[in-house]
Amino acid sequence: WQFALPTNTDGGDLKGFEIGYQQPFTFLPGFLSNFGVQLNYTGVESEITYIVTPATATNPAVTVNNDLTGLSRSAFNATLYYETENYGARVSAAYRDEYLTRVPGRELNNVEGTADVLTIDMSARYTVMENLDLTFEGINLTDEYEDQFLDSVGDRSSYYHHTGRSYLLGARYKF
Repeated sequence: WQFALPTNTDGGDLKGFEIGYQQPFTFLPGFLSNFGVQLNYTGVESEITYIVTPATATNPAVTVNNDLTGLSRSAFNATLYYETENYGARVSAAYRDEYLTRVPGRELNNVEGTADVLTIDMSARYTVMENLDLTFEGINLTDEYEDQFLDSVGDRSSYYHHTGRSYLLGARYKF
């Protein structure tokens, strides 16, 4: 049996910023005044110390510095929307850079991670009557895969998830 447990270290540096912008296009004429946009971008740099081999009575710990697991260096979201009292629709794009999921990786790999991905989603709402809305959503319209990899140099595929597109039809009644 071989057991491996993560060990806390003193951490490291984490620096970044996020910027967001939202603009309804109410200054446009006619039906165009019901459009709008929402945008955001996040940029992050990190350097965390990970323990590769714990210290023993005769040897010091072996460590490596790398990005924080689960954290992409860049990510953005963009949404174009149209809203009225009785109808609304949105199309959104979401991008995320690759990110690490394990440092060090298993079986002598230096890291494990997930590749970058861009997904497109949409949603629509229609008010049938004052208390009843019908909704429709489409998730992952571009049918993106989640690509997990082993080793930053070899970039070997570990697992290739395919969840496909999802469509949801719903009704909401308010009372």
